[in-house]
Amino acid sequence: MSRYCAFADRFEDGRVHLADDEAHHLVRVRRFSEGDLFEATDGKGRRCLCRLQRDGGIWFGKVLEEVESHSESPFPIVLAQALLKSDKFEWVLQKTTELGVTEIAPIITKRTEVKLDPRRAAGKLTRWRRILVEAVKQCGRSRVPLLSEPVQLQEFVEAPRGLPLWALDEEASESLSQLFRQRSRPSGVVALVGPEGGWDPDDRQILSQASAVSVRLGPRILRAETAPVAFLSILQHLYGDLS
Repeated sequence: MSRYCAFADRFEDGRVHLADDEAHHLVRVRRFSEGDLFEATDGKGRRCLCRLQRDGGIWFGKVLEEVESHSESPFPIVLAQALLKSDKFEWVLQKTTELGVTEIAPIITKRTEVKLDPRRAAGKLTRWRRILVEAVKQCGRSRVPLLSEPVQLQEFVEAPRGLPLWALDEEASESLSQLFRQRSRPSGVVALVGPEGGWDPDDRQILSQASAVSVRLGPRILRAETAPVAFLSILQHLYGDLS
């Protein structure tokens, strides 16, 4: 039976402590009453079945049992996504979280049109993390993907991760199917997706110097927000838990 999943502020002494907005949504919006059952996750891998209770004006969950979760993909995928216009980028955050992405790294490329105002960066990250949390609750995951601050492409590829870099590029000579046939199964992948205008020659030089493998998905040019969803779906089908 599917149960509503709340995001836990913390687990402590057999209780699930809920932030005020989470408790308000559970009680006022979802119409849960004292004694009702729900699930809660801390976004770090723990998921519990709880009974809603109230202590004065404070709502909390009494932990009844741990819930074994099989919702996390066994195949780590780091998505390095060029910043897109607000609604498109947020859509990518939501859908790739549903597809099981492990980490999302916003990157700034030569043709990135979005200019992130430093004064608004903290607010953007807070909003983006909230979108990840809501997506995790909706799809039944137990872990919230890591979300890093936006960085330049050069800085991103220079950071060691121990995973191969695969960059989607409509100009690549190698197709994704060829890559699968010619290479052994990786332990995980860093998937790089460019902006609306595609990779600039300077970007391609950076990727080449970082030993990134450029691949194309097919004969059609996909929108920047479509490409990561298609890419992750294929990777999860071949290496992860989409069957």
